[in-house]
Amino acid sequence: MILDYIFPKVCLSCGKWGEYLCANCKSSAKYFDFSLCPMCDRPTKNGKTHDVCRLPLGLDGFLCFSQYAEPVSTVVHSIKYEGVFDAIREQEKTIEERWPAYAPAFDSIIAIPMTPRKKQSRGYNQAELLARKLAEFLRVPHDSSALIKIRDTVPQMRLSKAERVQNSALKQSFVCIYPSRIRGKTIALVDDVATTRSTLLFACHVLKKAGAQEVWGVVYAHAYG
Repeated sequence: MILDYIFPKVCLSCGKWGEYLCANCKSSAKYFDFSLCPMCDRPTKNGKTHDVCRLPLGLDGFLCFSQYAEPVSTVVHSIKYEGVFDAIREQEKTIEERWPAYAPAFDSIIAIPMTPRKKQSRGYNQAELLARKLAEFLRVPHDSSALIKIRDTVPQMRLSKAERVQNSALKQSFVCIYPSRIRGKTIALVDDVATTRSTLLFACHVLKKAGAQEVWGVVYAHAYG
């Protein structure tokens, strides 16, 4: 692309010219070669929630691709906080290359939303950018308005693990305004990174109450271990 000549890419980890994540840095990244239960964070078969962990309004499965550690964490931080939104290509490529055959046939792709004020301040929602790419890859509709966030909350990364799990403000911040577009569907709920998975779980709760048949969390990076 002509923009690559005008604004050449630089490795976000080491500074080498050419790609947002050079081959050497990419080789040091850790990926998931096993699937995890979204409720207990332990290995599971085919990404599905363990039967013993299953809840009526809980996630039905979890797809995660990269471990949230260097250099992946630098890519996530650069996209989210430094405006390098074009680096979403690196996340997209990783997901496409490692997409599992056992993933369900999704009816709709939904990103974890931001409040309008937060999105305007940042200029974009990185989870939505990733969701759009995933929708193109899977040839599945992307729904950008069925799930909304009605109040800003403290970023999960600023909280302790216990505070993230008990973040009551986050629990009350998601609303489904078009239940008819959710009812009976299998949904991929997309975010860039998951730590305790609390954000995914709270958003899933709202989608399930709106009538979703299945909801799977789909994230580029996950803080594991």
